[in-house]
Amino acid sequence: KKHVVELACGTGYWTKYLIGSAAKILATDISEEMLEIASHKLQDQSLEFLISDAYTPPISIPLFTGAMANFWFSHIPRTKIKKFLAKLHQRLAKNSLVVFVDNVYNEGIGGKLIAKKNGNSYKVRTLTNGKTYTILKNYYLKEELENIFSQYSKEVNIHYLKYFWIAAYRL
Repeated sequence: KKHVVELACGTGYWTKYLIGSAAKILATDISEEMLEIASHKLQDQSLEFLISDAYTPPISIPLFTGAMANFWFSHIPRTKIKKFLAKLHQRLAKNSLVVFVDNVYNEGIGGKLIAKKNGNSYKVRTLTNGKTYTILKNYYLKEELENIFSQYSKEVNIHYLKYFWIAAYRL
């Protein structure tokens, strides 16, 4: 069975789908508050939580045999993608499965798109408490995703749906 690292797991919404498909899951997030919520919701002997920056995935011996990040890839500045993937791939064994899921652009969903700068796009998000934030939120066409991930694998599968995309590849 797999030894999977999940980057930017947030409240663990997607983590629950890994349980049962991996012998060991290390769910990481930079936010202690998010990990606290996730650890209260999810308890399984295969699951461990760790405060960790997704740009520097934890070191595992033996190497992880799988990696997943959901709705996080779009928050990586385009100029940092290669460095991010190189660092992630260093933590993974040969033939590891890597899966990313993220949003497809749909006007009016997830806040207002306000700017494009240095190849990145930004959105304004309003929280339930009324506070507004400007966030980095990049959207990709299927061809762009194929170009990004095919540099690392000959086995790239992109499923491009109406609201989100799924990219899976083997190192």
